[in-house]
Amino acid sequence: MLCPSDVSARVALVALLAFATAGCANTETDFYPQDSQFADAGCRAVANDRAIDAAMIVADADVQQQVFRRSYANCIDWRRTH
Repeated sequence: MLCPSDVSARVALVALLAFATAGCANTETDFYPQDSQFADAGCRAVANDRAIDAAMIVADADVQQQVFRRSYANCIDWRRTH
Protein backbone atom coordinates (compact mmCIF):
# COMPACT_ATOMS: atom_id res chain seq x y z
CA MET A 1 0.00 0.00 0.00
CA LEU A 2 1.23 3.47 -0.84
CA CYS A 3 1.55 6.07 1.86
CA PRO A 4 -0.27 9.36 1.28
CA SER A 5 3.07 11.14 0.78
CA ASP A 6 4.02 8.63 -1.96
CA VAL A 7 0.71 9.21 -3.73
CA SER A 8 1.08 12.98 -3.45
CA ALA A 9 4.59 12.83 -4.85
CA ARG A 10 3.47 10.70 -7.79
CA VAL A 11 0.53 12.97 -8.54
CA ALA A 12 2.83 16.00 -8.39
CA LEU A 13 5.29 14.31 -10.75
CA VAL A 14 2.57 13.42 -13.25
CA ALA A 15 1.21 16.97 -13.12
CA LEU A 16 4.69 18.41 -13.60
CA LEU A 17 5.34 16.19 -16.61
CA ALA A 18 1.96 17.04 -18.12
CA PHE A 19 2.53 20.77 -17.80
CA ALA A 20 6.17 20.57 -18.87
CA THR A 21 5.35 18.79 -22.12
CA ALA A 22 2.18 20.69 -22.95
CA GLY A 23 2.55 22.67 -26.13
CA CYS A 24 5.81 21.05 -27.19
CA ALA A 25 4.41 19.90 -30.50
CA ASN A 26 2.62 22.12 -32.91
CA THR A 27 -0.61 20.25 -33.44
CA GLU A 28 -1.84 22.82 -35.96
CA THR A 29 0.88 22.00 -38.48
CA ASP A 30 -0.20 21.42 -42.06
CA PHE A 31 2.83 20.40 -44.08
CA TYR A 32 2.74 21.57 -47.69
CA PRO A 33 -0.85 22.96 -47.58
CA GLN A 34 -0.59 24.65 -50.99
CA ASP A 35 1.49 22.00 -52.76
CA SER A 36 -0.54 20.27 -55.48
CA GLN A 37 1.70 17.21 -55.09
CA PHE A 38 -0.19 16.59 -51.83
CA ALA A 39 -3.68 17.44 -53.06
CA ASP A 40 -5.55 14.52 -51.47
CA ALA A 41 -7.00 16.08 -48.31
CA GLY A 42 -7.64 12.76 -46.58
CA CYS A 43 -4.12 11.47 -47.06
CA ARG A 44 -2.68 14.88 -46.18
CA ALA A 45 -4.62 14.78 -42.89
CA VAL A 46 -3.27 11.30 -42.10
CA ALA A 47 0.27 12.38 -43.01
CA ASN A 48 -0.05 15.49 -40.85
CA ASP A 49 -1.15 13.34 -37.92
CA ARG A 50 1.87 11.05 -38.33
CA ALA A 51 4.22 14.05 -38.57
CA ILE A 52 2.71 15.48 -35.40
CA ASP A 53 3.24 12.09 -33.74
CA ALA A 54 6.91 12.37 -34.73
CA ALA A 55 7.02 15.84 -33.18
CA MET A 56 5.67 14.42 -29.94
CA ILE A 57 8.73 12.18 -29.69
CA VAL A 58 10.94 15.21 -30.30
CA ALA A 59 11.80 14.55 -33.91
CA ASP A 60 13.27 17.56 -35.69
CA ALA A 61 11.56 19.34 -38.57
CA ASP A 62 13.44 17.36 -41.25
CA VAL A 63 12.33 14.04 -39.76
CA GLN A 64 8.76 15.32 -39.46
CA GLN A 65 8.77 16.23 -43.15
CA GLN A 66 10.14 12.79 -44.06
CA VAL A 67 7.44 11.15 -41.95
CA PHE A 68 4.83 13.31 -43.68
CA ARG A 69 6.06 12.45 -47.19
CA ARG A 70 6.28 8.71 -46.51
CA SER A 71 2.92 8.59 -44.77
CA TYR A 72 1.28 10.49 -47.62
CA ALA A 73 2.82 8.17 -50.20
CA ASN A 74 1.73 5.08 -48.24
CA CYS A 75 -1.82 6.43 -47.99
CA ILE A 76 -2.00 7.13 -51.72
CA ASP A 77 -0.61 3.67 -52.50
CA TRP A 78 -3.14 2.05 -50.21
CA ARG A 79 -6.03 3.94 -51.83
CA ARG A 80 -4.86 2.89 -55.29
CA THR A 81 -4.81 -0.79 -54.35
CA HIS A 82 -8.03 -0.94 -52.30
